Amino acid sequence: MGLLFSAVLVGVAAHSALAAIPSPIAPGDESGANGLELSCQRSAPWSLPTPEELAFGVRLPGLSSQPPSYGARSNAGSHQTGLGADTFADRPQPTTADRRNDYDVLSYDLDIVVHPETETFVGTVGIGFEALQPMTTMVLDLYDGMEVTAIVTGDGAGSIAGRDDEQIEVTLPTLVPFGATDTLWISYRGQPGPAFSTWDTWNYHGTGVDSFPIVQTISVPTSSGHWWPCKDLTTDKAPGSITVTAPSEYILASNGLQVSRVENGDDTATTKYRTQYPMSTYNFSITLSNYVHWVETYESEATGYSIPIHNFVYPEDEADARVDLASVHESMALFESLFGPYPFADPDVGIVEKYGHAEIQWGTAAMEHQTMTSYGSGFINGTGSYDWAVAHELSHQWFGNCISPATFDDIWLNEGLATYAEWLWLDHAGFTPLGVAAERALAVQPGDGGPVSRPDDLFGVVSYQGGAAVVHAIRRTLGDEAFFEGLRAWVSDHLDGAATT
Repeated sequence: MGLLFSAVLVGVAAHSALAAIPSPIAPGDESGANGLELSCQRSAPWSLPTPEELAFGVRLPGLSSQPPSYGARSNAGSHQTGLGADTFADRPQPTTADRRNDYDVLSYDLDIVVHPETETFVGTVGIGFEALQPMTTMVLDLYDGMEVTAIVTGDGAGSIAGRDDEQIEVTLPTLVPFGATDTLWISYRGQPGPAFSTWDTWNYHGTGVDSFPIVQTISVPTSSGHWWPCKDLTTDKAPGSITVTAPSEYILASNGLQVSRVENGDDTATTKYRTQYPMSTYNFSITLSNYVHWVETYESEATGYSIPIHNFVYPEDEADARVDLASVHESMALFESLFGPYPFADPDVGIVEKYGHAEIQWGTAAMEHQTMTSYGSGFINGTGSYDWAVAHELSHQWFGNCISPATFDDIWLNEGLATYAEWLWLDHAGFTPLGVAAERALAVQPGDGGPVSRPDDLFGVVSYQGGAAVVHAIRRTLGDEAFFEGLRAWVSDHLDGAATT
């Protein structure tokens, strides 16, 4: 049934290869590019740079030539075609000239100091990778407003070979042979570049003397490189960690599970999150404000796991938010019964990560970052009238995050399936019968156009309502039993994959 459903819906390329935290080591004395002190030793204890050191790019974290190691799904495939080939000649040759496909990312480790007063980030990112062909250079996505202060691998200092508005080419210190693994560390600083629509990284909530800054990142579709260096392709997912240092009154919401928060004694705190599950770059997210944070527990009948639900909201909205976010438990139960277990509490892996919401300044819009949805404050009014939005964003954990679009022309596989999940929720809750929702969608005359597989507007009616109508047509063609059996098989067979129409 899974094959039939996949043939009707999409072709999937599974991606995963999860990698491991290197043994940390102390910074060394080798002088590198830009006159900075670079760390190239391979022994001795390691400590993170202080915020002051990072702020001036004085030194990088200790390095290892081996990428970090994280947990992996038992049935997860490789990120990129060619892993496992015995020789470079055995590897299927790339069909694209995109040089980002010269390597497979195994892990990302972000360490960022946030300066709200100057609206700047100062950071270091470690990128564990495997060479898919012999490499002397490496192309990354990074906005040209970000100054690069140091580049280094376990073999020494690299340099900038060239850059344009959106990308940087790095000269590696030595040739990396086909099949070899290494870690590139790159330090940078600056103001994040313009991102999705008119959205702004820096904002405020509250009024008057009670107003407080909020730092929020939204990278969809291709703005990850506007705030951190990465390979911004949805087809190459990787697990990783996100460490953020900020003023102590800021609470961080991010992906995966929080593993530590340390008060630094200088009115700053350093918080670290880690995700063991592969993630598309556009899903990496940090959200910071003076949040009220509480944790609920969803008891999964599908797996027997207790899944934590973390909510981060503005202090002035806490009472309303406790009402408006409560329906996530019922939505989770419905979707687990229809789509299979919550994908980031996989019984085959035995790693239970959370789900949650972080309130942001984005009106009635939201972004389904993996395990932590950024949820517009306009949805919070204390009435539960936007329960459908809670359901829609939750469903993206299956459709969008666990299985991602291979390109953004395939965005209907995210938004069409999530809109259909929203319809399923509305029907389940007794608000709108499924057939009525489908009829309404078909009656819409979109201002945008194009087929669902190549919409003129990525986030328009064709991708959402049009995509959901296609899903409903598939269901009517296959019948309920075959449709949901196929849908569950599609998810379980292609965990951590990237799908195309």
